[in-house]
Amino acid sequence: MRLIIIFQIILITFLSSFAQDKTDSLWLEWNNSSNTYSTRINALKTIIIKDYLYSNPDSAFYFAQLIHDLSESNNYLEGISSALKIQGISFWLKGDHQQAKSYYEKSLAFLIKTNNKEGQADIYINIGVVFTVEGNHAKAINYFHKALRVFDELGETNKAALCLNNIASIYHEQEDYDRALGYYRKGYKIFQKINDKKRLAMSLNNMGELYKEINNLDSAMFLFNKSLEIKEILGEQHGIGLTVINIADIHRVKGDFNLAMLQYNRALKIFKKLDGKKGLAITYSSIGEVYKEKKDYLNAIKYGEKALKLSKEVGVVREIMNTSYELYFNYKKLYKYSLALKMHEAYLEMKDSIQSEKNQKEIIRQEFLRLSLADSIKNADLHKINELKINEQTAIANEHKAINDFQKEKLKENEFRQKVMYGSLACFLMFSLFIYNRFRKSQLQKKVIELQHKKLDVSHKDLTDSINYAKRIQAAVLPPNKLLKKYLKDVFIFYSPKDIVAGDFYWLEANDKYIFFAVADCTGHGVPGALVSVFCNNALNRSVREHGLILPNEILEKCRKILIEEFEKSDDDVTDGMDISLCVLNKNELMFSGANLPLWINRNGEIIEIKGDRQPIGKFNLQNPFTLHKESIIKGDLIYLFSDGFMDQFGGEKGKKYKASNLKKFLLSIEKESIETQNKMLSKEFNRWKGDLEQVDDVCVMGVRV
Repeated sequence: MRLIIIFQIILITFLSSFAQDKTDSLWLEWNNSSNTYSTRINALKTIIIKDYLYSNPDSAFYFAQLIHDLSESNNYLEGISSALKIQGISFWLKGDHQQAKSYYEKSLAFLIKTNNKEGQADIYINIGVVFTVEGNHAKAINYFHKALRVFDELGETNKAALCLNNIASIYHEQEDYDRALGYYRKGYKIFQKINDKKRLAMSLNNMGELYKEINNLDSAMFLFNKSLEIKEILGEQHGIGLTVINIADIHRVKGDFNLAMLQYNRALKIFKKLDGKKGLAITYSSIGEVYKEKKDYLNAIKYGEKALKLSKEVGVVREIMNTSYELYFNYKKLYKYSLALKMHEAYLEMKDSIQSEKNQKEIIRQEFLRLSLADSIKNADLHKINELKINEQTAIANEHKAINDFQKEKLKENEFRQKVMYGSLACFLMFSLFIYNRFRKSQLQKKVIELQHKKLDVSHKDLTDSINYAKRIQAAVLPPNKLLKKYLKDVFIFYSPKDIVAGDFYWLEANDKYIFFAVADCTGHGVPGALVSVFCNNALNRSVREHGLILPNEILEKCRKILIEEFEKSDDDVTDGMDISLCVLNKNELMFSGANLPLWINRNGEIIEIKGDRQPIGKFNLQNPFTLHKESIIKGDLIYLFSDGFMDQFGGEKGKKYKASNLKKFLLSIEKESIETQNKMLSKEFNRWKGDLEQVDDVCVMGVRV
């Protein structure tokens, strides 16, 4: 689902005293050359913000240039900074983020000259928003906190609330929903208290987006409609367009394609009039998703390519990521595999950029920076004083010791010279010859060892690069989190390969009526296991897509046949295959078949275990038909599929296996937790049990709440 969070920029530190006047009277003030230049500039600034900035950014830029020129001729630095700021915002609204940042930085230079702290903080927010949409969350959070510190010092509560919203939005993009919602609500309460309608609408939109992300669509739609009502009263076209897309997205997810297209077309008209490239990119991409849902992949690609082109022009990392994934999916459906692979690589690159460890760590660091700064400075000063005292004392002690040592050494040296000078000289010469000979040999050995190390380093790098590339290919085979949540809604995957690549994998396929999902454990782990997993994944896809099979036992039979036929092409006797838990969900009916792996259903605090057949998928001496199990599912049931890696892990105080009984107890203990929390708690429990021991196998656990 597309993420359309509204980050709040700040216009100017104050509106002029003409803010309530009609536009005609403001133009008279501007055109009256007998007025002071500051009076004329304030009048024109008010006209720009009231009538042009959000509806016609190009005209806003032109009129801001008039302010700039008049201010420059009168050396009025405040006017110059305001003009540059408005011009930066006009570029922002058109989607040209680099130009927007350039003008913000020019405005900041003049604000620093005039020591305008509040104005500087305003610009910090605007620059932070640019870094956010570019995916550079570390720099964005830094600018937001710089602004927040200034606003707290100045007592600017409303602007501090804007910082809270923007910080919340970054946590939102990082999928830290609890922390994001906390910041959103803090900001919302402040906007409500000061009756700031525009920012109330922004907060409602962002909270709606968060609820849309966690699939609470009714709450999301309510918040979007409340936001839209306020924006329509204010006439803020850019914000209206973004919220209209959000409303259309919910119609699309619910399958109301006609209502969705009606809203998307409304958004297109708005952004075409504003020349808003970012808004157009989001809308084109959303329309492409409608065509994808209708299985009209040609039109889906047509709109997706339009969206990708515009997203790259304005440098919106998240939109490039979303659109690249959609194009990958559509190309794959049309069997254009080279284009699909290219788009998937672009998707992974953007995803890595957004969720990089550097951004995550920087956000946490900045979160506590403001609280710890004063203590850090104080502690640093005390430490420096103590260090100087210790150094001084140490230097004096060392000086005394050096004098005493020197005197003793001198006396010993004289005695030694008198007694054994000639004998020592002979020994020294012999020893020197011996050392020189050993030195020559060691140097030769060192060169040989260094050469061997270099060869090993090159070989190791080539091997690691190849395995990492194999990891990217394997990642392309696994269903992304977005697709899992689309069909299974409340789902988690705890996936922990033993090596860079894995023999375990999870699988998902769906059609208009059935949802197929599985966890599989292929022979081996690492590179051998990963190679087998590609064959096994392909066998599952062919069984459903090519042969149209529905029943899980028939799918497993077909997979076994495909794998045996493929491996029999080899001259060697290949017995590799997989163990698997396979489910097919049709409304309230769950069908299951397994090969050596079970299905667990947690119903009302009790684990129902349905065992798979004791035979693998692959070549096997006693091949029997797979058993079909059918189970009625009720709301609240928890379905678990898993490989044996978790249960076989050695650890704990006695270094024993975890075992199935402990896994059952642990899953029952966390049954009330959300799916996302269960995933985190499983990871924590696995690492606690493993401790410092080596991981013995790949681990894959899938959980689905009905």
